[in-house]
Amino acid sequence: MCKVLVVELPAGIEGFVTELRAGRYVVCLNSRLPAEERARALRHEVAHIRLNHFSQDNKSIQEMEQEADLLAAMGN
Repeated sequence: MCKVLVVELPAGIEGFVTELRAGRYVVCLNSRLPAEERARALRHEVAHIRLNHFSQDNKSIQEMEQEADLLAAMGN
């Protein structure tokens, strides 16, 4: 289950995802972004979930961000 919130975040932060417990996530998107950019940020954050980045401590943040960008660009 994934809940999506649109909230005011600091400039430069498009969004983030956090795992509440196994299989339950909250995605926060920056309300300051135009709708198209929020949609792109949502695809990116959902990609982190699909790629199971919450249990991969063997990858750097850069690697995980690149993987999420690639999957998001493919349309999830």
